[in-house]
Amino acid sequence: MALTNKNVIHILDKDFSSRLNNFYEYMVNLSEDHGFNKFFVRTRSHVMITVLVASRSTELFSFEKICHKIPSNIASRSTIKSILDDGVRQFYFEKYEDPKDRRIQLYRLADANLIHMNSWVKMQNKIFA
Repeated sequence: MALTNKNVIHILDKDFSSRLNNFYEYMVNLSEDHGFNKFFVRTRSHVMITVLVASRSTELFSFEKICHKIPSNIASRSTIKSILDDGVRQFYFEKYEDPKDRRIQLYRLADANLIHMNSWVKMQNKIFA
């Protein structure tokens, strides 16, 4: 059976459309915000890197581990480095040297921005629950 526009309309109920619209509005508001929220949603790469780093709120993530976890078709090593450097400059990420090997760069989300990430997760749950 071919999927026609008429079939799609029956599949997309009002709740589904409402959720997508709420998500769209929320993301637009974040992108128009200033500070961390605007940085966070700037690109798909920003979102993925920030979520990945924030997922280890009490641990540090090495640059190499981040590059390994983010697919190269999403972000190149240089893009990842640029995003991390920009985030460090704006105090969204914290950067440390590994005490055992000073060549290893370690990153974590700055504590002040954990609140923003927590709010983002709660809003996703509210929209899509």
